[in-house]
Amino acid sequence: MENIWAERRLTFVPHGSGERSFLFVRIGRPYTEPGKAWRVNLEIQQGAEEALRTYAGGDDSMQALQTALVAIPGLLLKWRERGTLVWEGSIGTGFGD
Repeated sequence: MENIWAERRLTFVPHGSGERSFLFVRIGRPYTEPGKAWRVNLEIQQGAEEALRTYAGGDDSMQALQTALVAIPGLLLKWRERGTLVWEGSIGTGFGD
């Protein structure tokens, strides 16, 4: 992803395993195309796996960023169902949990 504005590194620990891997949550720079709504690209990457890529939109750049931050917990459900996410040594992601 180009123009990364923010990145958070989470640790993923699968249920029943002591293995750990890193999960990167990335938010891109807000952008717009003439006559269209604002967008913010989102990416979640775990190791060498193909990244989950999507975007959030809004009427202005601030709303697009807010929409992106609200969307992240739902995007992380795939990993929460399979294990534990840890940020800065504490269980959780820092995205409203």
